[in-house]
Amino acid sequence: MEVRKMSQTPAETAEDENLKATVEKQKKVIENQKVTIQYLAAMTDVYIPEEEEEIEDENNLTENEENL
Repeated sequence: MEVRKMSQTPAETAEDENLKATVEKQKKVIENQKVTIQYLAAMTDVYIPEEEEEIEDENNLTENEENL
């Protein structure tokens, strides 16, 4: 049997698990919203640009964090 030291209290561990679950729920909600927006845009002939802008923004944030 292996014994490991806990680096977090049980309350902190539970909080981390709750945060992870919340993030997963939010990702699902965002994905559903994206699909709904794409559907509505297709039905109303509205052009939505590709997600390249988001990728560029994420790259800029990563570069800024590295510079700190």
